[in-house]
Amino acid sequence: MSDSASPRVSFSKSGLLLSGCTYWARPDSKWYDEELVERDTSKRDIGTAVHAGVDHGLKTGDYRINGNYGLEAQAMVDYAMEYVQQVLAPRSAHIQSEVCVGINWSTGEAEVFEDVKGRNYPDKPGWCFGTADILCFLKDGSLLVLDWKTGGTEGAQEQLLSLAAAFRKAIPIMGDDGSESLREVRISCAKLYPDHIEPEERYVSESELETHIDAMRFASESVLDTSNRPNPGIHCTQLYCPHLAYCTAVTGIIDTQATEDGSKQPPLLAPEALLRGYRMTDRPTSPEEAGYVMARCSAAKRQIDYYTSAMKKYCSDGGKVYCGTYEWKERGKQGFRWGKR
Repeated sequence: MSDSASPRVSFSKSGLLLSGCTYWARPDSKWYDEELVERDTSKRDIGTAVHAGVDHGLKTGDYRINGNYGLEAQAMVDYAMEYVQQVLAPRSAHIQSEVCVGINWSTGEAEVFEDVKGRNYPDKPGWCFGTADILCFLKDGSLLVLDWKTGGTEGAQEQLLSLAAAFRKAIPIMGDDGSESLREVRISCAKLYPDHIEPEERYVSESELETHIDAMRFASESVLDTSNRPNPGIHCTQLYCPHLAYCTAVTGIIDTQATEDGSKQPPLLAPEALLRGYRMTDRPTSPEEAGYVMARCSAAKRQIDYYTSAMKKYCSDGGKVYCGTYEWKERGKQGFRWGKR
């Protein structure tokens, strides 16, 4: 796999890579600027502060958070540190935090990169990288890979399986005769809240790891298949596809639906207003091109609002909205949202 998925594709995108669409992972696929999509970054900033606070606490003993993150982030750090000290430490011979590991899914080579900091992964063609929030060398010789989650957990299991598979290959048990044997591995998705922690730890069998490795190898090697085309679905939003803003499959939906109004009302803009030879871009070169982009967006939004209203009525009439393992329905004060079925 000397030339496969872009080095940008880290373990955190494992779930998306296994979604059935790998077009976004091509080295030439554009990724959008998340700052333009999510103006309110407070949740992300809190998560960053919590991860940094726990890491600093484990390495220095001081886990007080500096900055304008309030009591919420500090409370999460306190719960995380208490969990490490009272639950993980008694079971562990050694605990590390923020440990980078890489693997070549095709060759099976794996290595720990202790000098890598802050997700600044090396440019190593054919390799995929990730960072474990916590890596425990348990007293029974097995490994425990833990990931703190301060928000959603979509894709967390796939990310943890990639980390587990890589660490298992990179850190074998060395026998007195120089032989190597693979360790048993446990994974834990630890959800942090301001008032409690919910760790979900489990043992991962060898067969599950090998199945995951095979799936990741196949998906990674399919990235440069020239017959690949975008395959839109629920993964586009639930797993935060970084190519979504530029995806031709989604743009095709906008192209088609922007000029056809399912509500049987006149289109917001005439079709000819959408077809002047410009392009969908986030960096227009003229007022006219910017107008072309916004005309499509406005027309598409109207169409989307119509279909969304239709689906709300469908639900109110007793219908169910499923997409794979997800269901879209009204969830109290949160309104209509996707969630696990």
